[in-house]
Amino acid sequence: MEELHQEDFKILGDLPALRSLDLRLGHEWAGLPRRFTAAAGSFPCLSYLRMKGYVQPFEFQQGAMPKLETLDSTFLWWEMTQIARNSGGYDLGLRNLSSLKLVTGYVWPRGTGEDRKKAAEAVLRHEVETHRNQPTVRIY
Repeated sequence: MEELHQEDFKILGDLPALRSLDLRLGHEWAGLPRRFTAAAGSFPCLSYLRMKGYVQPFEFQQGAMPKLETLDSTFLWWEMTQIARNSGGYDLGLRNLSSLKLVTGYVWPRGTGEDRKKAAEAVLRHEVETHRNQPTVRIY
């Protein structure tokens, strides 16, 4: 998929029986929004979400994706380090995914310096470690 807009994401979130979603998105210049928001009540039956490629950060609001157990995503290092710098500011909202059991993915771009990659991984690990379910995290 080359383009995905917030309105498209909202339409997908309104599908009542959607259980699995695999998004593979194009590049930065494909006109993607800065951030997607999964609103309260969206994706009521989704249990598996994969987002690969050039994925802007998602924000999971309280009550979104209540049955999501597995999140597999590309995590952009510069967005993750931005989260770390904005203490008390933007976060992914993983704590709002009440059924989360597993978070997997990789920090992109893969050629990122080791310090940047570790900083991004630390943000993701912190989000997962502070989750009430203590989901497993696998970063590759």
